Amino acid sequence: MIGNVFLITGEKEKSHSSLNSYLKYLIKKLSNEDLSVEKALKPKQVAAIKKSLSTGDIKLSAVTDKRNYNLLRKISLIYIKELNHGQEGFTRKQFKKKISENDEAVIINALHSKYPDELQDDINFSADQSRLLKKAITGEEVKGFPQIFNDQNKLNVEGTYQFFLKLAHIFSWNLYERKFIHADSDENIQHQTLEDYAKLTLMWISGYSLKQICDFVIEIRQRDFQFLDRLDQSRKLVWNINWDTIAINITMNQLNKLNFVLGKYFLKVSKELSANSIPLDNNWYQYLEYGTSNDLRIWLQQNGYSRESSQYIEDKADEFIVNGPFGPLISNRIDDANDPDDINETKEIKVNVPEIFN
Repeated sequence: MIGNVFLITGEKEKSHSSLNSYLKYLIKKLSNEDLSVEKALKPKQVAAIKKSLSTGDIKLSAVTDKRNYNLLRKISLIYIKELNHGQEGFTRKQFKKKISENDEAVIINALHSKYPDELQDDINFSADQSRLLKKAITGEEVKGFPQIFNDQNKLNVEGTYQFFLKLAHIFSWNLYERKFIHADSDENIQHQTLEDYAKLTLMWISGYSLKQICDFVIEIRQRDFQFLDRLDQSRKLVWNINWDTIAINITMNQLNKLNFVLGKYFLKVSKELSANSIPLDNNWYQYLEYGTSNDLRIWLQQNGYSRESSQYIEDKADEFIVNGPFGPLISNRIDDANDPDDINETKEIKVNVPEIFN
C-alpha cells in the first residue's frame, strides 16, 4: 500500500515543474486535508444513515443525497463491518461523533435480526445482495454462467443478456449501479444497454483481439450509432473527431467499465457457486480477467505474456507449444518468432519463469 512518487522536472528554470519549484513544496509544511469520509459525513447524512440502519435498511432509503449515494453507501458498509467486528476504525470514529453507543447497539441488533447470516467483510456488497444471490443459486435460478456460444456456434447474446437481467435484479443494479445501466433512462434504453454489454463481454471473453472488437463496433455503429453509448454522450462531446476514433474510444472505455463493474459481480457469483459445490468449468470471472476462455492463453498470461502475445502463440501452437510431462511447455523456437512483442516478453519471462520453456 506504499507508493512511490516520481517528480519529473522541466527544463525551464521558471517552469512550475522545475527542480526548484518542486523542492519549494517538498520542504514546505503540509497543510491539513480532510479525507473523503470526513467531507461526506455531514450531520444530515449521518442522521439519514442512522435512521436507515436502525431499521435494518441497508439500501439507505432515508439518504436523499443522490449525488453522493454511492460514496455514502460504501462508507456505511465499512461502518457496518467495523460494528460487526467491534473494530474502532477511522470510519466508525467519524460516525461516533454523532451516534451514541446505544444507537450503535440498536443498529447492530436491527441488522443481525434482518440479516442473521449475510453480514460479511466484503464491503463491495451489502447483505440484501448476498441474500438474493444465495436464494437464486439454491433455487436454481442461477445454475452457473451461460455458455459463450449457442447451439448454432454463434456468440450467445440472448443467453448472456438474460443472465445480465438476472444479475441486475439480484444485485439491484437500478439502485447500486445506476450509471452502469442508465437507471434514470427509460426501460428500453436500460435493456439496450445490457444487450450491448452482452455483445461486448462475449467478444472479450471469447478471445477476440482488440482490433477485431473495434472493427465490429465501428461496423455496427454505422447502422446503430448509439451502440455502447445509448445516451450518445461521447459523440456529442467529441463532435470534431472522426467517427472511427469515437467508436474506438467508446470501445476502450466500455471494456474498462465491464472489467471493473462486471468483474466484481462475476467473482461474487463464482464464489457462491463454489460454496454450493457447483462445478466452475465455465468461470466467467477468470475469462473476463484474461480476456479469453482458452486454457492455453490463460496459462500464458498467468506466466507473464500479454493478452495479444498469448493469442499470437496460441495461433501458432503447433510451432511454439510442446507437451511436457506435467503440462504444456514453450519451445525455444519462440526466440525466432516473427513478432517483436513476443520476443521481448519472452526474454523477461525466461528470467522469471524459466521452467515453462523446453
